[in-house]
Amino acid sequence: MADGASVGDQEVPHVDIAQGLFQGPLESRDVPREEAVEAGKEDAVALGGDAPVASSTADSSNRMRDKRKVEAKLKLPEFGDESTVFCDARDGRRVAVGYLRVVYGDHGAYVECRPEQVIWEGFELRNTTAEYYDLYKSVPPGRAQVYLQKRTVSDRPNPPQGRDSKQHDRPEGYADYQPGLVYISVKQVTVKREEFAAPRTYTAPVKGKPHEGILKGALKKMAGVRVLDDVLRETRFLKDGKHRRFTRVPAESISALTGIPLEACVKVAVWVAEGRPVAMTVVPRSAAVDIAALEGLLGVTGLRLASDRQLEAAAGGAKLRELMLPLHPALGAECRVLLDAEVMWMPKVAFNALCGVVAVVETARLLSFLPGAEITDLARKDSAAPGCALGGGGWLSSALSRMACCCTAAERKDGA
Repeated sequence: MADGASVGDQEVPHVDIAQGLFQGPLESRDVPREEAVEAGKEDAVALGGDAPVASSTADSSNRMRDKRKVEAKLKLPEFGDESTVFCDARDGRRVAVGYLRVVYGDHGAYVECRPEQVIWEGFELRNTTAEYYDLYKSVPPGRAQVYLQKRTVSDRPNPPQGRDSKQHDRPEGYADYQPGLVYISVKQVTVKREEFAAPRTYTAPVKGKPHEGILKGALKKMAGVRVLDDVLRETRFLKDGKHRRFTRVPAESISALTGIPLEACVKVAVWVAEGRPVAMTVVPRSAAVDIAALEGLLGVTGLRLASDRQLEAAAGGAKLRELMLPLHPALGAECRVLLDAEVMWMPKVAFNALCGVVAVVETARLLSFLPGAEITDLARKDSAAPGCALGGGGWLSSALSRMACCCTAAERKDGA
């Protein structure tokens, strides 16, 4: 990235592209540079002021990838306006109002501004010895830094090393940084327009486990529900050997922790038809849903299991890891809750969420938490689960009595 210029008595910093804007593993199609250049010509506009007339700088696969991410996540067009507000991602103070364009280089994407668009009162001059720019940093506790370009990088065909670096051996230089203009890293600011109330941002999610707090708070309101949060999830390392992926808590671990049979660690599924959720099924661990019977009961065909995104949309935008269906949240009256009759024979059942929280519920109370739930025979038994014999003596009789009481209570509620 190139260095900065000065405005009045102040030096205007330029953003260093040594820090890559994106760290995601998104891979892009290897688009030939000539093809990308032709595609970028459609965006050619006059930037005005001191900026030159330019076409899109997204002229290669890596730059086009960055452009897609900026425009999808920030809704930030490549060529700017005078109304977009950039604020420090840490303390919320304004960094700049308006911008010329987003410059896509071989070392990431940066917002380009005129010096007068930057709010210099919030910055301190930190470095004037760099060859290509002067560096300014936000006064504490801010984190944004801006770079005032001193010269182009036309003598640098390739960018410095970094996560987003891409070697193209460009004779014109690895990025179109212009002397006298200011460059700001998008990673360090939030972006909004004056007419929008909420900012658009690249900032990381809040640290900690807020989703667990939401889920536990909802479960605590349900009388008789025992909540366990010390279940360890299995982890797998990805191919890079560094990043981990957490998986759903194994049913065996839930059974050992809660002391209930493995069969009572029930399976919950949401079914969609024509893109909308129509049913939620709860069956024993070793059972599978009889799809033909379920379609007959619902009067629909072509049932499919809901995808993660469909689940989040049906749950009103709640995150997948904070869902503990059917207890939290309710999916609406159009999604019927169907409990397999065999589930109601069990004294207790366990539900779990992706975040590792487990809830143990007495089946006698289950219908009180699920108004409108239906008890039906929809499971196809695949194999007997160990340690869960349903036949025999008083246990089955008491379970059937308990189920009958639940059904009676539900009927009285409906008739009230």
